[in-house]
Amino acid sequence: MKNLLLFLIFSLFSFHLFAQNAASDSQLASQYFSNKEYDKAAVVYERLYNTTHSKVYFSYYLKCLIELKEYDEAEKRISRQLRQNPEELSYYVELGSVYEAQNENDKAEEEYQNALEAITNNQTQTILLANAFLMKQKYNYAIKTYLAAREKNTDYTYHLELASVYSIERDYDLMFEEYLNYLDIQNLEIGTVQNRIQFYVTGEGQDEVRDILKEKLLKRIQQGGRTNVYSEMLVWLYIQEKDFEKALFQAKALDKRLRQNGMEIINLAQLAISNGDYNVARDAYTYVAEKGNQSPYYFDARYGILNSVYQQLESGMQISSEELISLENQYLATVEELGSNSRSIFLMKDLAHLQAFYLNKQTQAMELLEEAIIAPNAEREVVYECKLELADIKLFTGDIWAASMLYYEVEKNNTEAPIGHEAKFKNAKLAFYTGNFDLAQAQLDVLKSSTSKLIANDAFELYLIITDNSAMDSTGTALRIFSRADMLLLQNKHQAALLTLDSIVDMFPSHSIIDEVYYKKATVYFKQHDYERAAEYYKKVLETYSWDIYADDALFKLGELYQFQLNDKEVAMNFYKQMLTDYPGSIYVIEARKRYRQLRGDNI
Repeated sequence: MKNLLLFLIFSLFSFHLFAQNAASDSQLASQYFSNKEYDKAAVVYERLYNTTHSKVYFSYYLKCLIELKEYDEAEKRISRQLRQNPEELSYYVELGSVYEAQNENDKAEEEYQNALEAITNNQTQTILLANAFLMKQKYNYAIKTYLAAREKNTDYTYHLELASVYSIERDYDLMFEEYLNYLDIQNLEIGTVQNRIQFYVTGEGQDEVRDILKEKLLKRIQQGGRTNVYSEMLVWLYIQEKDFEKALFQAKALDKRLRQNGMEIINLAQLAISNGDYNVARDAYTYVAEKGNQSPYYFDARYGILNSVYQQLESGMQISSEELISLENQYLATVEELGSNSRSIFLMKDLAHLQAFYLNKQTQAMELLEEAIIAPNAEREVVYECKLELADIKLFTGDIWAASMLYYEVEKNNTEAPIGHEAKFKNAKLAFYTGNFDLAQAQLDVLKSSTSKLIANDAFELYLIITDNSAMDSTGTALRIFSRADMLLLQNKHQAALLTLDSIVDMFPSHSIIDEVYYKKATVYFKQHDYERAAEYYKKVLETYSWDIYADDALFKLGELYQFQLNDKEVAMNFYKQMLTDYPGSIYVIEARKRYRQLRGDNI
């Protein structure tokens, strides 16, 4: 037993020593090869191959011999390997490369052909041979390898491998043919194919490639066969192009043909909303809702119809008073149909927000939220979201004490949760509105380390506004007037807010708070849908206070304005690009880069 233990210890030590030596030699050989000291590298690579039998070392050994023009030795070594390992067809490729180095191209071609003729139905052998050709950039021979193997092995057709080589050759026509033929026999692998071709069908300058795939898909759909997988591919392709209208048309046809339950349509609608295509989202949800209340997605669809319009409203898009009233009536009808319960509480919260902040129906909104809060089986977090909404409305109506108590209740019962941090931040803002800056700062100081990045950033921003503008004005008069204007803006008293902000400019023209005043005026004009004036004030912040706290905010808002409201994508792209170059440390950089690439046509 003792001898066995000693033997094992000795073996492990020897193996460790051998591995260390091999690693050291490999590094040494690599260094020689990089320095073009091929004679020295050849000696080390030969030793490494003899001890490890790794084909990588053998390949580098041959490269050294070719560089040294020792062709006879290289040919002799390869021939020996072929005799010892006739199934290793990659040695034919190595031998061909030796002949090519001597400009004996006919002999090289003969060896490559020998390799092709020796192919069997061994899948591993085929892939290794094709890889050997690829390493030598012999793409045509790699294709011939797979095609020859396909004839020998009907069980494995090498569609994915061929498609990869065609992609290197930029032969997109044959690449797509192979991928679609693969889906013919493996239709469940649609996700694999989509992942592989996404790079080629998305981004700027890829219209021609997309058209090739589109034409092939439409042709196959018309011919019948596996039309379902082709229709799915076409829906996916339209989504890559962000053409949600055409994607919905195809998705509806597929849903009807397969008699599906609308799940894919719901997913498409959610994508459309996230990309700001609210009309297509509404059409998609309507299609699913029309399946009737027996559909498992009926409630999602009914909610989605309303939410698509609601999100359009919240995004700043202008909606007429008639449309607002129509939206309210749709909410009321849906809530009445579903009743006051855990499923409808989201609807009730959104309806209350609509009534309070857009339709001036604060009393009805608060009554609705009170009803939602006591809805049976309602989720705890949703109940607290309704309480936050109720507190916001009370603040909106001027009931500051009641609002503060509700914020405190939500915060106390959700200390570590994001909604608790949000409630604490709202209470800090309330203290700011009322001019209690010391209390606001104390709460904001805690929130700066919040686990919610958004809350932490907002808290830090408001903390800086108070700190920076208190230092210049010991009385705090300008800051107090500014906080009053912020409160008026919250209460949708836009004209009063603008007059209050203008009074700061008149009274304190050189105060450090002026950039915040301009930024807040831009916010007021945006809420009034006066987008040109909003852009004007965002630009004032950017041009006059490029070094201050709101500069990157103003720049990002300009990008959004020109992208979504003023519909000038070129200008929007320039603002997003400026964000990347001028404010690389901004919290908006990641989103700005994403939107810049989207507008440019890249895939995200």
